[in-house]
Amino acid sequence: MTAMKSSPDNRSLGGVAPEALSKTFPTQCYSYDNISEVEKSSLSCLIPSGGLKWGGWCLLISIFISGFFFRFAPATLSGSMQQELSLTATALGIVASMHFWVYTLMQVPAGIYTDSVGVRNGGLIGGTVTSIGAFCFGFAPNLEVLLVGSALMGLGLSAVFVVLMTYNATWFSSDRHSLIMGTTMLLAALGSVIAQRPTAYLLSWLSWRDIVLFFGSLTFVASACLVVFCRDAPKRRQERSPKAKATVRQLLQGNRRVL
Repeated sequence: MTAMKSSPDNRSLGGVAPEALSKTFPTQCYSYDNISEVEKSSLSCLIPSGGLKWGGWCLLISIFISGFFFRFAPATLSGSMQQELSLTATALGIVASMHFWVYTLMQVPAGIYTDSVGVRNGGLIGGTVTSIGAFCFGFAPNLEVLLVGSALMGLGLSAVFVVLMTYNATWFSSDRHSLIMGTTMLLAALGSVIAQRPTAYLLSWLSWRDIVLFFGSLTFVASACLVVFCRDAPKRRQERSPKAKATVRQLLQGNRRVL
């Protein structure tokens, strides 16, 4: 009998060719030969592409929900905050509006920043800044620190919003884009709902600081998980032609002009 000759690549894989492995295990996120050295060392490469898509989306949505909560929670927490920190009605109004002003003014810079660093890094940094702002808000001893915390939450959430819109446009097909966008805004609105009646109910057992710090901790954990469960784009999008990439870039630039 003639012995079967095997290449060095076949011997390194126990006699099985890499092409056969990619066909046998189609659920792997990417083919081993098509990823960079940095991606090979990343834990996210062990996760199927479907898990990456929905995992990253759920984490970004959870951060966005927390951001909506931080935006509307001061209205419910105003009584406790005013009593503890001796704040006037004008001061409370300034604290609540600081989030809106920073969030609105930073939309265009957040878009430019996201294009520069990518979806994963943009979401990670935006979520981290949001959580830091929540911790400043929750531990605030006076009005000045409250304003800093509110501004940081608005700054971080502006980046998370742009990252989430970019993620939806990149990871989901165009025929599902409207459904994903509608679902995104519906779930985000839950943050404002939680900030009303449920938060007022929680004030019977917890202080306003405990509530803010709890949501800040959730935001920080979700942001940290983006390192593993979020990627800038699926591999098939990265392998598209330059013309297709230009079309996506033009779409995102048009969205920034509208904002």
